[in-house]
Amino acid sequence: MSFIQELYKKRSNYSDPDQATMQENSLEKLSSGIYTEGERFVFELLQNAVDAHSANDCLEVSICLQDGYLVFIHNGDPFTNEDIEGICFVGRKGEKVRNAKKIGYKGIGFKSVFGISSKVFIHTGNKCFRFDKDYWRDFWNNNWNDSFGPKPSNVSEYTMPWQVIPIESEVPIKLDEGNANVATYISIDPEDEQKLAESVIGLMQSCRFLIFLKDNNIKMSFTSNGNSLCSIEKHYLNGEVVLYVNGREDSRWMVYQNPEVPLNLTDEQKRRIEKHKSTPDKLKNASSFDLSFAIAMEDGKPKKADNAVLYTYLPTSYSLGDGFPFLVNANFITDEGRQHLDVDAEWNKILISKIPEEYLNWIATFSRTHSNYYEVLPKKSYGSANELLESYENAMKAALSTIAFIPSAFSGTKLKAKDTLIDRLNLSTQIDSSILLGHINRKNKTEFNINSIAANSGVTILKSYGVTVFEKDNLKGLFEDDNAFDNLSVDDDAKLVLFLHNYYLENKSEQDSLLEILSSTRFLLDSSCILTTPSELQFPSDFENEFSKDVKVLNVTLYKRFESQDSKICSWLEKLGVREASDLSVIEQVICRDGYITKENALEVGRFLFHIFQRQNFFDTISSSKLDNIKLLTQKGNIIDPKDAYLSSEYCPDVDLEPVYSEDIFVSDGYIHKAVRLY
Repeated sequence: MSFIQELYKKRSNYSDPDQATMQENSLEKLSSGIYTEGERFVFELLQNAVDAHSANDCLEVSICLQDGYLVFIHNGDPFTNEDIEGICFVGRKGEKVRNAKKIGYKGIGFKSVFGISSKVFIHTGNKCFRFDKDYWRDFWNNNWNDSFGPKPSNVSEYTMPWQVIPIESEVPIKLDEGNANVATYISIDPEDEQKLAESVIGLMQSCRFLIFLKDNNIKMSFTSNGNSLCSIEKHYLNGEVVLYVNGREDSRWMVYQNPEVPLNLTDEQKRRIEKHKSTPDKLKNASSFDLSFAIAMEDGKPKKADNAVLYTYLPTSYSLGDGFPFLVNANFITDEGRQHLDVDAEWNKILISKIPEEYLNWIATFSRTHSNYYEVLPKKSYGSANELLESYENAMKAALSTIAFIPSAFSGTKLKAKDTLIDRLNLSTQIDSSILLGHINRKNKTEFNINSIAANSGVTILKSYGVTVFEKDNLKGLFEDDNAFDNLSVDDDAKLVLFLHNYYLENKSEQDSLLEILSSTRFLLDSSCILTTPSELQFPSDFENEFSKDVKVLNVTLYKRFESQDSKICSWLEKLGVREASDLSVIEQVICRDGYITKENALEVGRFLFHIFQRQNFFDTISSSKLDNIKLLTQKGNIIDPKDAYLSSEYCPDVDLEPVYSEDIFVSDGYIHKAVRLY
């Protein structure tokens, strides 16, 4: 008696029709419920092929539609007797259960083929056997005995668990299997053939599922009656995994693998893993695990992958979050169809917690050679909707505090996020870097030096990691730091202005906000070499009036340099608020200065304003916010806001309140009495 015949006898030894029928019903539900997409049975057959391929040559897989069968052929090792027993069993049995490096471990994946077919042949080595539902259709009708009780009228409804009973057979159709060692013939309903073919083509064209399979070189083809429908390939070239669809390159991937990531489990973690019923025994006893990452490459540069789900060597449908930028592969615990992660499994939480440290350490190895490395950095958090995401977030925080992966722009060192400074404006290259560094260190109580500065890129993600970023909104604070520019020379100020002007021209989307910030920022030297805001300054000129002595004038050397180098800079400074000298500019920048009008000069200022108003209505050109600083002298010698003042008797108002009201609200008659006309 052959091995298949012995196994047939063993698996068909049922003395209770009810028991056999219940087993078949359970297997039927299992087979149809493993996958929501029927064509994913291809993954299970591919997984078997990968696990069986022990040679160093290319794994070759052929899928053929021919004569009513879909045939899956591969050149992996022939099935051992233990392998055959494994697929004729439900649950954990065989070498895959013991070997943590094998993809499969639940003993049910092969059953997925029964979700699309009730007759499946396997030809491996010198053995051929089948699983055949029709073979058992009249079994209980023909084999009923008195010990079962009276034969019921519905005896035809009693069945056998045909999915686990191998029947020794011959290959069902004539097909050249080439050098294959295993061929699985799946009987297909002719009505389903076209839809199945379209589904398999779609599955193969999404060829990422090849990336993490252990074979460096894989070829898969799909034909129908000898006509090629689709072919995909995986090759390992120059350190990258390259995928091809129908002979054309589809994508490239930079892949990292650590087959021995230590688990370092605490006693409590071990207890939780042991307690979790869905955790396989081979994982409960593991001290390390295999962790892999894949980053998409384009034109030699890393780029964010779309639809970056987690893999258990083959893709699941689970993602850590929207926009997660790279692929992760590990031996996660999933549901029976290997699509959904068990979010409550302690094993999965631990594996997720290992991702940030391992990934950032890998990033550190190429962050200098791939300057856009920041494009494939994940978010610090993807929320806390479940314990897997919480595990990721906590591990990411810890990894960011300890791992140096950001290249210094001025040395060959790598920096931790908290030790990194990004000069968003590149200001440190235009002025003495110690000015900027000193200011930031004083403000933030940090210890940055020139080697702490990183490249001006990846600002958004790195800032979220805790990197300090100096940007345009920080300019005002820098120039208000009394210690920052104690000895700023005219040459340095000229360089600074030129730099800010160029930055303004190059960043059109930021121009409005930059004008608003710089107009009230002290960055221009005046005639006394004191830093002053543009809105307080006038351009040098020969203009004079009674109050021009109090005008703040732009440093003459600066002005002449700008005029000779680029007149556009002067136009830009005018946009920022620097004014040409005139009576109006004196009113706006001197008289409207907060606190300028006093008891001593109020009358002189008032007469001057009246004289200018007779020639030009400055209320139409000067903002009300500045005019609010104008004050009037009262009869009692105090200054008050015009809105609170009333005309005194000398002005002959229509209603004269001064004789009957004693409060100090009446405008001094000094504005019209004893006035010497100076204008």
